[in-house]
Amino acid sequence: MFLTNSFGVAWNAEPIYVEVITRFNSFQAGIALRSFMGRKIRNKLDESLSQQKWTELVELVAPKLTGRQDRALLDSIQAFKGTPVQLAPDTHIKLQAEQWLKSAARRSA
Repeated sequence: MFLTNSFGVAWNAEPIYVEVITRFNSFQAGIALRSFMGRKIRNKLDESLSQQKWTELVELVAPKLTGRQDRALLDSIQAFKGTPVQLAPDTHIKLQAEQWLKSAARRSA
């Protein structure tokens, strides 16, 4: 919802979204950082407003990212020259995201 419905920001809800995101723990921030891998999020990232909100989301979760894999992916995302919708197809970024997702699945099993 933070990434909007592409028609505008829900100004009354925006402060609540930001508060919730800033309360994420490191694991939750890592999930948010990798959310571009999901189809629904990827579809949103094709819109300019959602792209702006993605940049904000990355900035909000960045201080919470303490793991080596999280920081490496964050660096790759911040250095990426394409649009956010192009993150998932990028071979290097996709590999970084998938490695963490696989290790998280093993930890929770």
